Amino acid sequence: MPSEQEVKRRLKELVLTHKERSEPLFFTGREDVIGKVLDAARHLKKETLTGETFVIHGAPGAGKTSIAREIRKRLSEENIGSVWCGDPVSDEQADNTWWGITSQLTGKPVPKLRRKHLKALSAGFNVGVAKVEGKGEQLATRAPNTIENIVWMYGKSKPFRKPVIVFIDEAQNIQKNSGYAHLARLLHSQEKETGPIVPVFTVFTGLSNTLESLRRVGLSPRSVVRNTIRIEGLTPEEVHKGVLGALRTLGEVGVITDKRSSDRIADEIVKRADDWPAHMSTYMLAVMEVLSDQEGSPSTLTIDLEQAISKGDEDRKSYYSERVSASEMPTSVISHVYQRIGQGTCAKHECAGFAESSLAKCDGHVRGSVMEALERSGRTAFESMLYSGVVSLGDEDMCEIPIPSMATYIFERERKELGE
Repeated sequence: MPSEQEVKRRLKELVLTHKERSEPLFFTGREDVIGKVLDAARHLKKETLTGETFVIHGAPGAGKTSIAREIRKRLSEENIGSVWCGDPVSDEQADNTWWGITSQLTGKPVPKLRRKHLKALSAGFNVGVAKVEGKGEQLATRAPNTIENIVWMYGKSKPFRKPVIVFIDEAQNIQKNSGYAHLARLLHSQEKETGPIVPVFTVFTGLSNTLESLRRVGLSPRSVVRNTIRIEGLTPEEVHKGVLGALRTLGEVGVITDKRSSDRIADEIVKRADDWPAHMSTYMLAVMEVLSDQEGSPSTLTIDLEQAISKGDEDRKSYYSERVSASEMPTSVISHVYQRIGQGTCAKHECAGFAESSLAKCDGHVRGSVMEALERSGRTAFESMLYSGVVSLGDEDMCEIPIPSMATYIFERERKELGE
């Protein structure tokens, strides 16, 4: 049995480890999404490859990254390879992704592949010199960034070691004419090429405008729509299961738990979490922090649950505050847009126009500051709200408020700013 100090140390480590964008203590739900990707991966054979592309999209905090990580974990258990890109903005990272794909397919370490590649280039072979539009030859010669070159690196007569799934997170950030745009187009369109194909497909995860971003870099939305999955909230039962699973994990590090106190904590978090994965994690982390500061041995039987829930409430408000700050928009503009969405269906172009007109009515100083921020980012008012997760797109590009309690927060914040 670990000492009290050791248990508290482990708890504090868990809190740090499972903060923003980390794996949850216990993954819950999403089995339909995971099953669809796993099924495609299991059937991924060189002779039957059809260039599958999956797009998993939703608002910030919906759990897209956690889903992708869980899929990777299960792929590994089935000896299916995967390559991860956390933010596709760097051409150097795109280069590394190509090397990762080639290494996973061939079973050869990247240094060995690089030596073979360099030797071929030195001998004058045209390997890895496909142009990335606007980037010239230098970038493209650093990696085998065509399907033909991957095949050449291994040998056309050899079977590939195992299929590989490429995960590209934050896919809404892929830029036109970039290394990742080149990679995405090639992997997606393999079935349309006359050359060889490889057992690889891509899973993009991102915000609700990810399909639009992929369209800009050259992927046809029509060809990926059947594999486009929109992520929303969990069910109350899934939240309850997730909290109980997380509490069992705490028990494994030495926290004293029992069924009655665990159910009580889970019931309270279900009431507060809006069925939203990020909020479930927020309240669970608050519980962990209160436990780590508890006098005596950390125990769910004696936890000050009211204190933990209060802390979770404050952390949830901080989450919303961060979203508002990221949007660069005044609270009044967001409030007006929410009111418009609340009146009924609001298409993307309507919402965008309403955001612009609301911004135009703001105080001159405030408006000027916002316009400077938008100019720096190269986004419109609506795009800035979309990228920050203040609004999201639903079916047929209809605007939505991502989380119901976010609207409550915005309306209360506006009233305070107006001094009401």
